[in-house]
Order: sequence, then structure tokens, then C-alpha cells
Amino acid sequence: EVWSSAPLGVQPTSGGGYVVWADSANGNGYVAFDSATLAWTWHPHTQTPGSVFALPGKESVDDAGNLWARRFAGFVNDSAVYTLDYRTPDGTWVTPPQPQLAAVVPSIWAFRAFGAGEAVIADGDSRIRHFHDGAWEDLGIWRDGAFTYDLDVDASGNVWVVGVGGAAMYEATSGTWQRYRLTNTSQFDFFNDDLVFDPASGDVYACANAGGGIGGMTRFDGERWTGFDVAHYGLGVDWPFASDNCAQVGFRASTGTVVPNPLNEGLHEWDGSQWNDLGGSSESVGMVEDSLGRLWSLGPYFSLRYYDGSLWHTAENNGSWGNDLERDPSRPGTVWASTSFEVFRTDGVYRFARTTDQIAELDPQSDGFTTLAAAPGGIAWVGTSQGLVRLDAVTGNYQYFTELGGISTLEARPLAVTPDGRLWLSVFHPAGGGPHGLAWYDGATAGLYPAPLGGEAQWGGLPHAQITALETRETPGGYELWMSCASRGIAVLTVPIDAVFTDGFESGDFRRWLLPPG
Repeated sequence: EVWSSAPLGVQPTSGGGYVVWADSANGNGYVAFDSATLAWTWHPHTQTPGSVFALPGKESVDDAGNLWARRFAGFVNDSAVYTLDYRTPDGTWVTPPQPQLAAVVPSIWAFRAFGAGEAVIADGDSRIRHFHDGAWEDLGIWRDGAFTYDLDVDASGNVWVVGVGGAAMYEATSGTWQRYRLTNTSQFDFFNDDLVFDPASGDVYACANAGGGIGGMTRFDGERWTGFDVAHYGLGVDWPFASDNCAQVGFRASTGTVVPNPLNEGLHEWDGSQWNDLGGSSESVGMVEDSLGRLWSLGPYFSLRYYDGSLWHTAENNGSWGNDLERDPSRPGTVWASTSFEVFRTDGVYRFARTTDQIAELDPQSDGFTTLAAAPGGIAWVGTSQGLVRLDAVTGNYQYFTELGGISTLEARPLAVTPDGRLWLSVFHPAGGGPHGLAWYDGATAGLYPAPLGGEAQWGGLPHAQITALETRETPGGYELWMSCASRGIAVLTVPIDAVFTDGFESGDFRRWLLPPG
């Protein structure tokens, strides 16, 4: 019996046949099959000098037909010593100079023979050595620690390795290692949060995290991901902050700069070459630039400020815990903010507000506001723990909805009002029976893009019902919805516009209300 995962080597013989070598299941020896005699031979592991102990890896035969194996050499201070030798096709064993392996068990983690008598090896310290021209060349450590699982050499002589911590390439011409891992080759992992567009380039910036001590921000340019973190290994941007979590990210179209908020570290502006500390509140739950180029930040507790390019100014905020901050698409220099018990529209001087005790359908002792979606004409759709509120800042009136087009809005969260006039919202029924997913409402009818239930993946569809952020981007013939879907990454929905829609309350072509850049 042979271990299915044990190394197996097929060595050609000088007579034109081959010998198959494989470790046995009980670990006490190996078996060999000779194609010329069709015979299996059992070779027990013995402490006889020259006896084969094990193959060093799953690719133990080089292109010249030499079989590499570890053989018992004797004892030194009562400890068994093994050499790394190779057997030529005519059956001759050769003991070349030996690599200096790390004093760990196992001492060899990965091995590959190739070429005419060449080999590469990874020891227990992840140090890589290359045997060629009769000697071992030390290529250095590709990353600290054991658990190197495989390695290979490409046509240019570059050595590639893979293991815990990603992969790496040793460039033969420069003699340097380049690390490749989640933090510098993609969007870290699926734990994104806030996201924002650079309207000029179309790049997407998102808060991201790849585990304890590794995280920050990521950028997607349509083809590749760039990580802003401490583990980018030359393929990203340094994240020089104590916190590895990015709470919010905004973009200043007026300056062409991205502004992330490292958790509890204030706001920091990246201009493409250096960081600039903008100060402000230590933590942000919402960030947006208004039509006058002022950067607004909503804090978690009684905090709303705007940055005029040189100084921060405090705006009135009578709510408590901050929930959401959106730019008003109609009124210059104006934003909408949602807190736990107050929703308001302000430019820093003008202010319209409604509290939970001014919404008759809510119990101010237990109900509160959640997210909001700002629409043209002073309209905002506001989520509550009981239903949806459509608030009109011009008339001061509101409408209350427990369902839209047959879809329950209990604890629904408004996300955006798009150029075709549709309201998009996340629905997640607290009882667990549904509906769950991304819903839309055009003033008369509603629809739903369902999300999976019970935690199963839904590849090709909406991956998660909990949408933490949504941004709209205009495209030829329609628009895209970019959504950060909790622990399952970023999803993009393409929506064509075939006709002019209204929101069911006010007539007009909503395409003219597309937000200008920023």
C-alpha cells in the first residue's frame, strides 16, 4: 500500500524502461516497480549506509533522468545523518556537496529536480537553495518561518515558491525576492466596507482588511488592485498609521485626492505621492464633498464638521450616534445627515431637521433612523427600524411606508436614488424569512435582486444582503451600482436606461440630476 500523498518518482533506465519509486503507507520503507521485469520490490528502511530513506519531494527526477533521494549515511553523536543524493539512469549513486539545512523537522519542506542535474530546495526556515554546476547556491529566505509547500523554476531561471504567506519569485537577473500575497495582488480579502470613486480616472477606492495587523485601503483601476497597507512588498503604497482598519473613505474632486479615515486616526489625504494629515474628528462614519468643494465628515457622536481647504468648521448636530452622510444633489453646498434620532439637511448655516418624535409612526423611546438616500428637489428617503420615511425639506411634509410595491420595508436601508429615478435599498427581514437582498422602487412598482440565505454563496448574483456602502457610476446607456457586500467583497450591478423615468412624485428627467464630478 502506498500513501496517495507521498512523493512518487518515475526514473528512466539506461535500457529504455523505467522504475517507479514510492514511499509505503506504514512508513517503514518504499517500493520500486521495474517496467522491464514487471516486478515490485520492497525496500525496508534500514540504518545501513546507502539505504534509501525517502524521496525529498514530489518532483524528484530531473530532466536528465537522475532520481534524487535521501539516504542514510551513519550516526554523528548518536544522531542519524542523511545525505541528499541522486541516482543516475544506469543505477549509479552520486553524493554531491550537501546543502546546509535548518535544524528543524522536517528539514526539507519542498524540493524540485530539473534540468541536467539541477535542483532547488526549501528548508524549514524557508531558505531556498539552488544546486547547479556542482554546488549549492544560497538564494536567501523568501519569508520567515516554515510551511513552504512547493517551488519551481521558470524558463528564465526565476525560482517561484508558494506556502503560508502567499507566493514569491526569486528574480535570477537581480538576485532579489518579490513577495506576492493577498495584500498586494488583490482587494485584501472579502471584508470591505466603505467605497468611493475617483470621477476623473474611474478608479474605485475601498476600505479593506486582511486580518489582524494587515489592512488599510485598496484601489481598483479596472484591471488590477493596489493595496495601501504595511505588507505590500513594493507592489503598493505604505499605510503609515497605527490602525490597520479604514473606517471611511472619501474623495475630493476639487483637489483630486482620496481621503481615508484610519480608525480613530483622523482624516488623511493622499495626493498620489504623499500623505497630508487633515486632522478633524478622530473617527468618521460618513464622508462627502459638497458642490462648493468642502469636505464634510460625520462623527459617531454629536459631531459634524466641514473642511474648507485650510480649517475645520463645526456644524450643528443635535442627533446622537451618526449613521449616514450624503451630498444633496440640488442645493449648493448642502448635505443630508442621519443620526440615531434626527435627520437634517444643512449647508452650515441653513438647517432643516426632523426628529423621531416628529414622525408619528415611530416610538422615540425605541425606534431610530438608519441610512438615507438623497434625491433632487429637497427629498430624502430615510430608513427607520419600522419602515421608510420620504421626507420633503421644501414643504416640511413626510410620507411613511411599511412596504413598497409589495416588498416589506421593515428595517430596510435606503442606499441611493439613481438617474432613472429609482430608489435602491437593502432589505433584510429581521425574522429571517425574507425578503433579503437589493430592492428597487420607481414610484409605482418594485423589484428585488435576492441574496442567499443561510450563509451560502451566490456566485454571479448579489453575494450578501447586508450592503454597507453603495456608489453609483454613470455608463453609456445606463449606470452601475457598486456595492460593498459585508464579508463577501464588492458586487457590481449594471442597469440600462431605456426610457426616461420619474420617481412617481415629481415629473422630470432624472438624468439631468446626475451628480457632477465629486
